[in-house]
Amino acid sequence: MQDFEILTAEQLAKKWQVPLTWVRNWSRTDYVSDPIPHKKLGRYCRYEWGSPELAEWWKRRRSQCDFS
Repeated sequence: MQDFEILTAEQLAKKWQVPLTWVRNWSRTDYVSDPIPHKKLGRYCRYEWGSPELAEWWKRRRSQCDFS
């Protein structure tokens, strides 16, 4: 089993240097068709930093913002 660093939405926002509301909105399936991969713990979302799912999601987002 792979161990990943478990982050809160606040911690993920800080790592990516984006507003907390951005992380929360992009984690909602009713807001975007490709939400940030997360695990629900009751009403709380947790993010697996270093996981292949999060890395792939970031890669998809980054490629859509590539202006070079």
